[in-house]
Amino acid sequence: MLELKQDKQVKNYTIWTDGSAETKQKRGGIGVFIKSDTGYKTISKGFQPTKIGRMEITALLYAIRYIPKNIKTNVVIYSDSQYVVNSLTKGWIVRWQQEGWVGRKNIDLWELVLAEIMERPKMKLRLRWTKGHSTPDNEISKGNSYADILANYKNFDKFDKDLNDYGT
Repeated sequence: MLELKQDKQVKNYTIWTDGSAETKQKRGGIGVFIKSDTGYKTISKGFQPTKIGRMEITALLYAIRYIPKNIKTNVVIYSDSQYVVNSLTKGWIVRWQQEGWVGRKNIDLWELVLAEIMERPKMKLRLRWTKGHSTPDNEISKGNSYADILANYKNFDKFDKDLNDYGT
């Protein structure tokens, strides 16, 4: 039987991201659950003032920042935010950038996401949408559930200040 050799020079990451927010006190959180060749890692952080869309993008930003810059990587990121996934996979963000971001929200975060991607030229990035809050009966659903728990703003005692572009 012929076996394919796995390239040991390539690091593999499967990542689930999620964001949460509540409107009254404008508190939110991010959750990032990372599975790599060497194990698992989590990122969980609260922000205020914020909104849900910002938290979903911020979770993506933290996930990308976790990826090493100068090595070959295969990265699959699952998000239950169609806004986040479609912005990148359907080319919306490129069009928004070409149009000068006119009328767009969260420009500060999208520019940071694009900059982080550009700083990782050896990264092969794929984004996938997954249904949120579903029964965790497979690895993808379980990963999404973990990210959801990590993102829950109710779990935080301390909140960092959200970035500058809040509300625009």
